Amino acid sequence: MKDLLRGCVICDNIEESKRVFEVLTSLQSIGLDVVQIKNGFGKIGQEFDPTKYADIKVILKLRGDYFEYEELIEIQIIQRINLDLKEIEHLL
Repeated sequence: MKDLLRGCVICDNIEESKRVFEVLTSLQSIGLDVVQIKNGFGKIGQEFDPTKYADIKVILKLRGDYFEYEELIEIQIIQRINLDLKEIEHLL
């Protein structure tokens, strides 16, 4: 099962989002390995539409060295403006 554990980090700007991403992808020393990154902003070179919802999801695996069970967790990095847009879209 993917993302049995799930969390969300809400950022106010792109710089905060980048910093959170850097931290999440550098946690191997404490037993968190990056399994997958889902970039909802699109591919490099592809024009991004700021009117559409976008986020970044980092899938991490908790390694058994430090944890009793190996589990996958999903951390969503989302900017506050996109969170508001997501809530509106879910109402429609």
